[in-house]
Amino acid sequence: FLVIFTYKVHMNTAISHILMPLIYHNFMAQTIAAHLLTCSSITEGIHQHIVFLSARLTKEKERLTKEVARVTNQLANEKFVSRAPAHVIQAERDKLAGYQDMLEKTLARIPVVEKKLNK
Repeated sequence: FLVIFTYKVHMNTAISHILMPLIYHNFMAQTIAAHLLTCSSITEGIHQHIVFLSARLTKEKERLTKEVARVTNQLANEKFVSRAPAHVIQAERDKLAGYQDMLEKTLARIPVVEKKLNK
């Protein structure tokens, strides 16, 4: 059914732009529902989701910490700063600000998730 439906949707791109996100979200809802059904209880499913979220946040924290260090080192490099055009340096400063903002938000979410995990 999905193959036939997708073929018909691709025939009309206007319909495709409207319906394809709905198909994707429906698929994700079915995937989550199937995962929860494999758990012995909803509480176990929620606990597994929190464990997954905690691991994802930890990984994101590590990635952002590396990016902040990389951009900071690049901006501290005198050769880079003296040779790079002003717009490139500004783009790196903007990246650094964005990474620092994302890192702060991630660090703020970790204790909340950890608290729920330890309940």
